[in-house]
Amino acid sequence: MTTALIRAELGLRSTAARALRALRDERGEVNIVATVLLIVLAVALIVLFQGQIKGWLTSMFAKINSGIGSVG
Repeated sequence: MTTALIRAELGLRSTAARALRALRDERGEVNIVATVLLIVLAVALIVLFQGQIKGWLTSMFAKINSGIGSVG
């Protein structure tokens, strides 16, 4: 009976130690911060060049539509 209790306690300590190591590990935070910064940069660029992007898309769709009209 005491052997089982000792094994259970050691297993619990091992699990607790692994959980604490996982909580202290900060490698994932750098990736999250980098991802958020890239998203913010992409949104800022879209807002900054919104008029130019809109004009480019409008002209591209106009060319596509005129090309479809001449084929059919």
